[in-house]
Amino acid sequence: MDPLTAQQTDEYLARLGVPKKEPFTADLDLLRTLIEAHLQRVTFENIDVLLGRPIALDVNSLFAKVVERGRGGYCFELNSLFARLLQALGYQLRLRMARVRWGLPREAPMTLQQHVVLIVDLPEGEHLVDVGFGAANPYLPLPLNETQVSVNHPYWLRQIGAEADCEPGTLELCIRGRDEWITLYRIEPRDQRWRDCVPLNWYTCTNPDSIMRRVLMMGRTDGEAWLSLFNGRYRRRLRVCGGNAVQKRQIKDVDDLLSLIQTEFCLQLCPDDLESLRSRLLTFNLEELRF
Repeated sequence: MDPLTAQQTDEYLARLGVPKKEPFTADLDLLRTLIEAHLQRVTFENIDVLLGRPIALDVNSLFAKVVERGRGGYCFELNSLFARLLQALGYQLRLRMARVRWGLPREAPMTLQQHVVLIVDLPEGEHLVDVGFGAANPYLPLPLNETQVSVNHPYWLRQIGAEADCEPGTLELCIRGRDEWITLYRIEPRDQRWRDCVPLNWYTCTNPDSIMRRVLMMGRTDGEAWLSLFNGRYRRRLRVCGGNAVQKRQIKDVDDLLSLIQTEFCLQLCPDDLESLRSRLLTFNLEELRF
């Protein structure tokens, strides 16, 4: 995986609203700033997957989609483009695959490797970085060497060893719920080559059984709360520990949903994309959309 060019880096930083300054210091503070800006300005979304479009992972296609056209994407798109930005700014990083566990009981069978995350090397140690998970996305780098839970911290990155058929060294990312910790995903212990991520992306976006092919999903933060969309269900959940304060909005119909996508989720959709998405959503029944 190659870094962005100098011009692409400048345009990406402008998209994130991060002021350009020379030279950048590839440190923890800048990394926090970049992650927060990305989660506010670049939406997790699966519109193209839902429409059956191929997901290209080459840098020019991703840059055109996310930076030039103001779109978002899902994990393979967002984390790979963000990785190229970090490399251009001087960060050293590696890729790892993860198995999504969100919403599953602990005894559920092992899931597939369908999520990619970044491991960034800093003087303070290795840190998990992820800007492509959606409405429960960690909004700061998480150190891999501090697996003890903090009372006021909303995330817990813990070692699970050989538990639940996992390999030794597997990490589990959890988010604090109302009464318990909720598992988001499990991170494989071995680094992954980028070329080996490409077929996993293809499988995830083309498999007819993939949830990405059947459900409209979006997520971003406004700095205070997580905004999430699951078909026709919209939620705004405060980013405090536990995330107990939830606001809901009743969506009247498909046109109301399309309006919300462009306002609350800051997506710039061209007329062709809007019409294609409207047509796709009209194939859903009311129970699926859950207005």
